[in-house]
Amino acid sequence: LGTVLAWWSVGHLLGGEGYKLASCLCASYIGGSINYAAVAQALDVQSGSLVSAGMAADIVCMAVYLVFVMSWPAEDETRPPGPGSSTEPSRVGASSLSLVAALAAACLACAVGESLAFILGVPTWSLAFAALVASGLATFASAAQRQRKASALSEPLHLFRGGEALGSALMLVFFAVIGVSSDLVGALSLGMSVVPFLLVQLAVHVATLFVLGQASGLSTQAMLIASNANIGGPATAAAMAATRGWGGMVQPALLTGSLGYAIGTSIGLATARILV
Repeated sequence: LGTVLAWWSVGHLLGGEGYKLASCLCASYIGGSINYAAVAQALDVQSGSLVSAGMAADIVCMAVYLVFVMSWPAEDETRPPGPGSSTEPSRVGASSLSLVAALAAACLACAVGESLAFILGVPTWSLAFAALVASGLATFASAAQRQRKASALSEPLHLFRGGEALGSALMLVFFAVIGVSSDLVGALSLGMSVVPFLLVQLAVHVATLFVLGQASGLSTQAMLIASNANIGGPATAAAMAATRGWGGMVQPALLTGSLGYAIGTSIGLATARILV
């Protein structure tokens, strides 16, 4: 909704391939950077400067918005938990097994995504299909972990714990490649044009969230966590829940953010059909 309204009001600032960038930003603010990249690939965005400028503006606005969300007062707030508190999310480090498992799962997701895209005759959708496969593998791993905990085993299973570290490192490589292939001056000037679009997106997001959230009886905690999970991601939302002492919100934060990753690309591509 925010993307469509932003397109109608300030979409002309985004240039010739603006509807593609708008769709990428829609996917990003439902899921994350991987959804942004998947939509950019599926829509065959030709300009490297367009991709890098949009992503840079996206990250800056996201960081500012998360400060706003994390400082918003909410009911029943307790003191931040101390080390070892039961409300603090697990901080088990990445082991060699979890790194290998995450890399193997990523390779499998990419291989299946490429094959599906080839079979269906839509080669630019390979990353979108890979994201769906990866989401399925992550869901399977989460189910296995819950079953392991339910069986009272002493050692929890963290099969893909290394995925976050591995993904962060590879995302930095992705940013570097995008940056090298783009025109810095063009990217900076275009990035300033993207900011008004993002501000409209975020304003509609906040208005819709609080109007519908209050109408349906959701707590302020739930609305803030949901907002953080979509604009930021599962990691930032879970960290916010733990820091503010909302232990019961950690798991919903992770699930909501993961759901955003799973559906963000599809909604971004559907939005492109509306805007074109």
